[in-house]
Amino acid sequence: MRPKVVIIILLLAVGVLGLAVVLKTTLDNHNGSQDVAAPVVATNASNEVAAGANDTATPPGPGAAVRTVAADQSKPPVTQEPPVTQVVATTPDQDRQAAIQKELDKINDALLDGGADPKLVEGVREQLLNPEPEVRKAATETVRQLDDRGAIPKLQEALQNVEDVREKAAILDAIEYLQTPEGIPQLTTDMPPSGQPPSITNRPVPPLQPRAGKN
Repeated sequence: MRPKVVIIILLLAVGVLGLAVVLKTTLDNHNGSQDVAAPVVATNASNEVAAGANDTATPPGPGAAVRTVAADQSKPPVTQEPPVTQVVATTPDQDRQAAIQKELDKINDALLDGGADPKLVEGVREQLLNPEPEVRKAATETVRQLDDRGAIPKLQEALQNVEDVREKAAILDAIEYLQTPEGIPQLTTDMPPSGQPPSITNRPVPPLQPRAGKN
């Protein structure tokens, strides 16, 4: 009986050892599979976070752009008010004075030019018939200072139009000065269409006085 008991005990011991080995191997394999699964789960989680970041940074697609444009078009257009131009009202007298000053500036330009520009000289001649006495007076004095004999016809025409005695005297002085620069009456070179020589002036010409030093 004893040998059988010993054999049974040995068999039991071998079975227990084998069972222990099997359990240990199973536990080891189970722990290894958990260690492998953990990195996989972590990797999947990081991928999901990266995908979410990409979705946030990705610009909206065509559909989103269309929705944005449609939202903008739904807003009423903003109308800009035209700029307000301030108009300064002037009185008729101010306009008249401004026009007079403009013509006086042109006459002064011709005087400063010294008669070199024919257009400026002709402009002064035209101002001899200006309706403003102040402009006519300045034009008369300018043609005299420029020694413009071509202004004599305009001076004669202006003489027929003015009524002021002092202005008539100033025009007569200018005509006489231009026709007699040395005190000797001289006819103008331009002949009228009638063929008759033009009159020197409406003022009577004083008699010539003998010059001193001549016998």
